[in-house]
Amino acid sequence: MKEDSYQPKEPILKPLWAWVLFSILALTVPSLAMLWPAPIPPERFGQAPSFELTDQTGNSISNPQFGDKLWIVDFIFTRCPDVCPILSTKMKHLQDKIQQESAPIKLVSITVDPRYDTPSILTEYAAQFGADDSIWKFLTGNDGDIQSTIEGFQQAVERMESDDDVPNILHSQRLVLVDAAGDVRGFYASDAEGLEQLWNDATLLVKLGGD
Repeated sequence: MKEDSYQPKEPILKPLWAWVLFSILALTVPSLAMLWPAPIPPERFGQAPSFELTDQTGNSISNPQFGDKLWIVDFIFTRCPDVCPILSTKMKHLQDKIQQESAPIKLVSITVDPRYDTPSILTEYAAQFGADDSIWKFLTGNDGDIQSTIEGFQQAVERMESDDDVPNILHSQRLVLVDAAGDVRGFYASDAEGLEQLWNDATLLVKLGGD
């Protein structure tokens, strides 16, 4: 007589504990996602000023030319011996990040010494910091246009008397973030913490479509 070769088949239904675990995960994972706070975009501080200035290549630059890009603005002058080279080094760091991540963000440095900082002078200054003029614009213009532009960014500048060839110009050391719609979205210190917050806010706006 042959031995019974019948082998029991694997149960069609999975063990009860597996279904219980699946049910728990199916219910809790969406709930946890709902409880996780969504990133809050930076608030708006009004429209950036309209301007028409000249960049380091001699071309006219105005707001509409930034298109659907975000832009980050700072204020410098080429004869500045201390603060401005530090600011420009920080902007170069931002340029590197923009290039690495192919981020749709532009950089704008506006001179507070437009009588001296002609396009050719700004070209030399830009070269010192490895500025890519497709990303980073250095802007100059006449005194009135520069003054109104700086004030439009809600920043201050004051030219003090100086006994030497280097002008004593007090100006903002803040970086200004502008979204794709032309709204100012924040003012940031140029220290490590401020730059980190600036980059986080900028990349969040990029993910949200620019504004």
